[in-house]
Amino acid sequence: MKKKDKKPEAGDRVVDTLKLADVLVVGATGYLGGKVVDHLLAMGKQVRVLVRPGSNPSALVARGANVVEGDLTKRETLDQAVTGVSALITTAQGYSLRKKADTIAGVGIEGHRNLIDAARNNGQPIFVYTSALNCQQAVDNPCSLIFAKWVIEQELRKSGLPFVIIRSGSAFDILVYMDQFKRNLQKSRYMAAGWTDSHEFDQAISK
Repeated sequence: MKKKDKKPEAGDRVVDTLKLADVLVVGATGYLGGKVVDHLLAMGKQVRVLVRPGSNPSALVARGANVVEGDLTKRETLDQAVTGVSALITTAQGYSLRKKADTIAGVGIEGHRNLIDAARNNGQPIFVYTSALNCQQAVDNPCSLIFAKWVIEQELRKSGLPFVIIRSGSAFDILVYMDQFKRNLQKSRYMAAGWTDSHEFDQAISK
Protein backbone atom coordinates (compact mmCIF):
# COMPACT_ATOMS: atom_id res chain seq x y z
CA MET A 1 0.00 0.00 0.00
CA LYS A 2 1.41 3.38 -1.03
CA LYS A 3 2.25 5.63 1.89
CA LYS A 4 0.35 8.88 1.87
CA ASP A 5 2.39 12.01 1.45
CA LYS A 6 2.64 14.16 4.52
CA LYS A 7 0.27 17.11 4.38
CA PRO A 8 2.39 20.27 4.01
CA GLU A 9 2.50 22.56 7.00
CA ALA A 10 2.12 26.33 6.73
CA GLY A 11 5.85 26.73 7.29
CA ASP A 12 6.64 24.36 4.41
CA ARG A 13 4.70 26.52 1.98
CA VAL A 14 6.49 29.61 3.27
CA VAL A 15 9.91 28.05 2.69
CA ASP A 16 9.03 27.38 -0.95
CA THR A 17 8.41 31.09 -1.54
CA LEU A 18 11.27 32.59 0.48
CA LYS A 19 13.62 32.97 -2.47
CA LEU A 20 10.98 34.91 -4.42
CA ALA A 21 10.68 37.88 -2.08
CA ASP A 22 12.41 41.18 -2.74
CA VAL A 23 11.02 43.07 0.25
CA LEU A 24 9.74 42.15 3.70
CA VAL A 25 7.06 44.42 5.16
CA VAL A 26 6.51 44.38 8.93
CA GLY A 27 3.27 45.99 10.04
CA ALA A 28 1.46 45.08 6.81
CA THR A 29 -1.84 44.38 8.57
CA GLY A 30 -1.94 48.00 9.71
CA TYR A 31 -3.21 50.94 7.69
CA LEU A 32 0.11 52.42 6.58
CA GLY A 33 1.84 49.06 6.17
CA GLY A 34 -0.98 47.85 3.94
CA LYS A 35 -0.59 50.90 1.72
CA VAL A 36 3.15 50.22 1.46
CA VAL A 37 2.42 46.66 0.35
CA ASP A 38 0.06 47.93 -2.35
CA HIS A 39 2.67 50.34 -3.71
CA LEU A 40 5.40 47.69 -3.75
CA LEU A 41 3.18 45.21 -5.57
CA ALA A 42 2.22 47.91 -8.08
CA MET A 43 5.94 48.45 -8.70
CA GLY A 44 6.29 44.76 -9.57
CA LYS A 45 8.10 43.79 -6.38
CA GLN A 46 7.82 40.39 -4.77
CA VAL A 47 6.55 41.17 -1.29
CA ARG A 48 6.74 39.10 1.85
CA VAL A 49 4.74 40.15 4.90
CA LEU A 50 5.32 39.23 8.53
CA VAL A 51 2.08 38.43 10.35
CA ARG A 52 1.55 37.21 13.87
CA PRO A 53 -0.03 33.83 14.56
CA GLY A 54 -3.76 34.35 14.85
CA SER A 55 -3.84 37.30 12.45
CA ASN A 56 -5.91 37.03 9.28
CA PRO A 57 -3.65 37.65 6.27
CA SER A 58 -6.24 36.70 3.63
CA ALA A 59 -6.55 40.23 2.24
CA LEU A 60 -2.77 40.47 1.85
CA VAL A 61 -2.59 37.06 0.17
CA ALA A 62 -5.39 38.04 -2.22
CA ARG A 63 -3.38 41.10 -3.26
CA GLY A 64 -0.35 38.93 -4.05
CA ALA A 65 1.86 39.05 -0.95
CA ASN A 66 3.68 36.02 0.46
CA VAL A 67 3.03 35.43 4.16
CA VAL A 68 5.39 34.26 6.87
CA GLU A 69 4.39 34.00 10.51
CA GLY A 70 6.42 35.64 13.25
CA ASP A 71 6.25 38.01 16.17
CA LEU A 72 8.52 40.98 16.85
CA THR A 73 8.41 40.22 20.56
CA LYS A 74 9.76 36.69 19.96
CA ARG A 75 13.26 36.90 18.48
CA GLU A 76 13.39 33.23 17.52
CA THR A 77 10.50 33.65 15.06
CA LEU A 78 12.16 36.30 12.89
CA ASP A 79 15.10 34.59 11.14
CA GLN A 80 12.97 32.90 8.49
CA ALA A 81 11.12 36.12 7.75
CA VAL A 82 14.22 38.15 6.91
CA THR A 83 16.15 35.43 5.08
CA GLY A 84 16.53 36.09 1.37
CA VAL A 85 15.10 39.61 1.15
CA SER A 86 17.06 42.56 -0.19
CA ALA A 87 15.22 45.06 2.00
CA LEU A 88 12.78 45.20 4.87
CA ILE A 89 10.35 47.97 5.73
CA THR A 90 8.78 48.27 9.14
CA THR A 91 5.78 50.41 10.03
CA ALA A 92 4.98 48.47 13.22
CA GLN A 93 4.25 50.64 16.25
CA GLY A 94 3.12 48.75 19.33
CA TYR A 95 -0.01 50.57 20.39
CA SER A 96 -2.68 48.25 18.95
CA LEU A 97 -3.11 46.56 22.36
CA ARG A 98 -4.46 43.41 20.71
CA LYS A 99 -2.04 41.35 22.83
CA LYS A 100 -0.50 41.81 26.26
CA ALA A 101 2.93 42.49 24.75
CA ASP A 102 1.52 45.20 22.45
CA THR A 103 3.20 48.14 24.11
CA ILE A 104 5.53 50.86 22.92
CA ALA A 105 8.35 49.35 24.96
CA GLY A 106 7.55 45.76 23.96
CA VAL A 107 7.07 46.22 20.20
CA GLY A 108 8.37 49.70 19.47
CA ILE A 109 11.69 49.21 21.25
CA GLU A 110 12.42 45.56 22.13
CA GLY A 111 10.58 44.20 19.10
CA HIS A 112 12.58 46.35 16.73
CA ARG A 113 15.80 45.44 18.49
CA ASN A 114 14.89 41.82 17.75
CA LEU A 115 14.23 42.67 14.11
CA ILE A 116 17.56 44.49 13.79
CA ASP A 117 19.37 41.51 15.27
CA ALA A 118 17.61 39.10 12.92
CA ALA A 119 18.50 41.26 9.91
CA ARG A 120 22.11 41.56 11.04
CA ASN A 121 22.44 37.78 11.27
CA ASN A 122 20.54 36.88 8.10
CA GLY A 123 21.92 38.59 5.03
CA GLN A 124 21.89 42.20 6.27
CA PRO A 125 19.09 43.57 4.05
CA ILE A 126 18.53 47.31 3.79
CA PHE A 127 16.50 48.27 6.85
CA VAL A 128 13.86 50.95 6.18
CA TYR A 129 12.52 52.40 9.41
CA THR A 130 9.57 54.76 9.74
CA SER A 131 10.55 57.22 12.43
CA ALA A 132 9.05 60.53 13.52
CA LEU A 133 9.78 64.20 13.00
CA ASN A 134 11.99 65.70 15.74
CA CYS A 135 12.20 62.42 17.63
CA GLN A 136 15.69 63.42 18.81
CA GLN A 137 13.96 65.90 21.10
CA ALA A 138 11.84 63.24 22.77
CA VAL A 139 11.79 62.95 26.55
CA ASP A 140 13.40 59.80 27.97
CA ASN A 141 10.18 57.84 28.50
CA PRO A 142 9.81 54.17 27.41
CA CYS A 143 6.04 54.67 27.08
CA SER A 144 6.51 57.41 24.48
CA LEU A 145 6.19 56.39 20.83
CA ILE A 146 8.42 59.29 19.76
CA PHE A 147 11.09 58.29 22.26
CA ALA A 148 10.93 54.71 20.96
CA LYS A 149 11.62 56.02 17.45
CA TRP A 150 14.72 57.83 18.68
CA VAL A 151 15.98 54.73 20.51
CA ILE A 152 15.67 52.56 17.39
CA GLU A 153 17.37 55.18 15.23
CA GLN A 154 20.38 54.88 17.54
CA GLU A 155 20.22 51.09 17.41
CA LEU A 156 20.29 51.19 13.61
CA ARG A 157 23.23 53.59 13.50
CA LYS A 158 25.38 51.22 15.55
CA SER A 159 24.07 48.00 13.97
CA GLY A 160 26.32 47.91 10.92
CA LEU A 161 23.26 47.40 8.71
CA PRO A 162 22.56 49.49 5.63
CA PHE A 163 19.53 51.53 6.62
CA VAL A 164 17.13 54.29 5.64
CA ILE A 165 15.33 56.34 8.30
CA ILE A 166 12.21 58.20 7.22
CA ARG A 167 11.14 61.00 9.55
CA SER A 168 7.68 62.33 8.94
CA GLY A 169 5.00 64.23 10.75
CA SER A 170 1.96 62.24 11.83
CA ALA A 171 -0.16 60.98 8.95
CA PHE A 172 -3.42 62.90 9.32
CA ASP A 173 -5.65 60.60 7.33
CA ILE A 174 -4.47 57.58 9.35
CA LEU A 175 -5.50 59.23 12.59
CA VAL A 176 -8.85 60.42 11.27
CA TYR A 177 -9.35 56.82 10.16
CA MET A 178 -9.37 55.89 13.86
CA ASP A 179 -12.84 56.47 15.30
CA GLN A 180 -11.56 57.29 18.77
CA PHE A 181 -9.14 59.90 17.49
CA LYS A 182 -11.87 61.42 15.35
CA ARG A 183 -14.18 61.78 18.33
CA ASN A 184 -11.47 63.37 20.45
CA LEU A 185 -10.45 65.69 17.64
CA GLN A 186 -14.04 66.87 17.30
CA LYS A 187 -14.06 67.63 21.03
CA SER A 188 -10.86 69.70 20.64
CA ARG A 189 -8.86 67.37 22.88
CA TYR A 190 -5.92 67.25 20.47
CA MET A 191 -3.95 69.89 18.64
CA ALA A 192 -2.54 68.63 15.33
CA ALA A 193 0.88 69.80 14.21
CA GLY A 194 3.24 68.58 11.51
CA TRP A 195 0.68 66.46 9.67
CA THR A 196 1.37 64.78 6.37
CA ASP A 197 -0.77 62.72 4.00
CA SER A 198 -0.19 58.96 4.31
CA HIS A 199 -0.53 58.60 0.50
CA GLU A 200 2.63 60.67 0.12
CA PHE A 201 4.23 58.92 3.08
CA ASP A 202 3.71 55.35 1.86
CA GLN A 203 4.92 56.27 -1.63
CA ALA A 204 8.12 57.68 -0.13
CA ILE A 205 8.66 54.54 1.95
CA SER A 206 8.13 52.24 -1.04
CA LYS A 207 10.71 54.09 -3.12
